[in-house]
Amino acid sequence: MIEIKAPNNIAYDGRTTLFISGGITGTVSNWQKDFINKFVDDDVVIYNPRREGYDKYEEGVEYQQIKWEYDNMRAVDIIVMWFPKEAPCVITLHELGRILERINITGVHLVIGIEKGYKREADVRIQTKLSDINGNVKIVDNLYDLEQETRKLL
Repeated sequence: MIEIKAPNNIAYDGRTTLFISGGITGTVSNWQKDFINKFVDDDVVIYNPRREGYDKYEEGVEYQQIKWEYDNMRAVDIIVMWFPKEAPCVITLHELGRILERINITGVHLVIGIEKGYKREADVRIQTKLSDINGNVKIVDNLYDLEQETRKLL
């Protein structure tokens, strides 16, 4: 496994690529670290948007971060999204909408995890159901199942 943290990139080398999107601010735990550690022995490149020392008020940094996420989410094979109950995940909801608009034509795989108690769960489920005409998106309700569904796609 190779982990790529924002704002870094590597040249595509033919490995399966995975982008992890989801809760990152406020009281949300560093679920990305725990999730990534489950794939340490796999031949996968994981793009992780959580970065050390992120200061969105530093000139140019916020644009750089958003562009990094935008570009890499469009280029990977698998996108994993986690909606924890502690945060509204406004940006993740926006990203989900963008992905769902193209899910049936791009071939990208999408796995969504929604923690019980997430306030916008119905929105995520309904929007996904309406968009996923091929039935390819998996939705689970815990991090263990998120890992297991992701593993099936590797």
